[in-house]
Amino acid sequence: MYLIYGQENYLINKKINQLIEENKDAQVINFYFNDTKANELINLVSSSTLFDDKRLIFIYDCNYFWSKLNKNDTAISLSLIDAINSNTNDLVIFINHNIDKKDSFYNNKFVEFFQLHNGNTYFAQAVQNNELFKHIKNICDEIGVTIDTLAINLLTQKLPNNLSIIHHEIKKLSMQAKNITSDVVNENISTIYVEDTFGFSNSIETNNFSSIWRKYKEKINEATDVTYLISQLSQLLVLADQIYLFLKCNKTLTNLANELKINQYRVKKVYSLLNILGIKKIHSMIIDLNILDYEIKHAKINAEYGFEQFLINHFKD
Repeated sequence: MYLIYGQENYLINKKINQLIEENKDAQVINFYFNDTKANELINLVSSSTLFDDKRLIFIYDCNYFWSKLNKNDTAISLSLIDAINSNTNDLVIFINHNIDKKDSFYNNKFVEFFQLHNGNTYFAQAVQNNELFKHIKNICDEIGVTIDTLAINLLTQKLPNNLSIIHHEIKKLSMQAKNITSDVVNENISTIYVEDTFGFSNSIETNNFSSIWRKYKEKINEATDVTYLISQLSQLLVLADQIYLFLKCNKTLTNLANELKINQYRVKKVYSLLNILGIKKIHSMIIDLNILDYEIKHAKINAEYGFEQFLINHFKD
């Protein structure tokens, strides 16, 4: 049993991929948690037998780790505990983006169970500015390129403090040169990158297929990697879900902006998206994007075709 939590999506995804790689023969199942699906989750975890193939069950944003549970929630969480205890065949992994501080769990029966059974934890802490140098070096080592100090400093000036975006851009730079210098960075990364990258995700707020499709095609024609658009949209939807959960806990948008260190204007924009799309559609899109991301990484589908089908399925009348 695992809990992978924190605010840095790049590190979370890296840990997820590591577990999948370590269990290559296991079936991967993604389950996006909400209160109405709790019994469905219990049935899923309970459905395994010793004769079945091993499964990796990824459970996203289960609030039992960070919320006070009422009597009904406690009873359901105890049933989930029984199901996990009885399942000796599968690996259950909780993924939680809503806990931004290490070990800041709520004191309830479910957390007690997790700690008593020595559940493995991995905290993906949001990267601070003084840590970017180390992470950029590590990313370059993984991709197989070298980078000098001036180029690293330039990257931190041009790109937002987001490892997913940084990884994406270094991957693109690696196709231009195996030794990344400040000249390579200047020639290939625009100074208006931060403003422009959200052009596509902002189009989602229209909830209009024609507008979304037009902006998507613009990005493709600009040679934007479709996997980056998928990552960008995933982060947008996860933030919308975080806003929904904060509001359910009677917190304000200002609370969320301060706790997650996000610009208040962006929080308000995503809150508007939440009201336009609705939480059910957002949950459905998150699940489908997780599935698409897995299929792309395991070469089961062409990225561009898969994402276009996703847009058609969710936005075309």
